[in-house]
Amino acid sequence: MASIAPLVSKAEFHGVRALVIGGSRGLGEVAAKLVAAGGAHVTITYKSGKADADAVAAEIQKWGGRCEAMAYDVRREAAPQLAALQQPPTHIYYFATPTIAQRKSGIWDSASI
Repeated sequence: MASIAPLVSKAEFHGVRALVIGGSRGLGEVAAKLVAAGGAHVTITYKSGKADADAVAAEIQKWGGRCEAMAYDVRREAAPQLAALQQPPTHIYYFATPTIAQRKSGIWDSASI
């Protein structure tokens, strides 16, 4: 937050309720910190990596921003997952990591040939 906060004015995202899908690491983490530094209320999501998401949210909160983390799976219907939000997001930033490969039982898994 210390390196990101000077890049944006404190009120640049005032009134924004940002949902950062995939905000627990990488570009999503940077986007979450940037909009939080600009005054947005941020909700970051994770599919796996709860500890990473909680750490990002804690860093934003320690800096004085508003952020929480929640589990979210982009492959499932959105409405039931987002029902826990107190208010709907005004902005959505999408940084979900795609599934690159299916895990196999071994290097030479004959079922995958």
